[in-house]
Amino acid sequence: MADTSAQRQARYREKYPTLQAIYQGTEQYKKLAKLKAAKFRKAHPERVNMWGANYRAIKAMAIPKWANQDKIAGFYETANGLGMLTGEWYHVDHIVPLKNQLVCGLHCEQNLQVIPKLQNISKGNRAWPDMPN
Repeated sequence: MADTSAQRQARYREKYPTLQAIYQGTEQYKKLAKLKAAKFRKAHPERVNMWGANYRAIKAMAIPKWANQDKIAGFYETANGLGMLTGEWYHVDHIVPLKNQLVCGLHCEQNLQVIPKLQNISKGNRAWPDMPN
């Protein structure tokens, strides 16, 4: 069986680690990443605004009439409370992504969960339960 592109890339990254991979997770890397993100946001405010507006529009279109807004608000309060309690950031995640090539989920209480920020960022909109292989 032939290697997939992802397998070849993983082997290459293992053989030739980048500075990013070496320093990732260190305080120095985190500071550099924050500076780079701030520089990008400052240089491209229109893109940042566009991404935010696009996300809000998708989210607004994905809210069904029967969604319980109080329960949805509870998820955001829980995420904020956990963040204050633990000192770690938490996100409200859509179990089934709002926008994906294969599926579009809803913004309702049955499709929400509170998870750590890094887990949500790594998940992106690429994974959900019962996802086809």
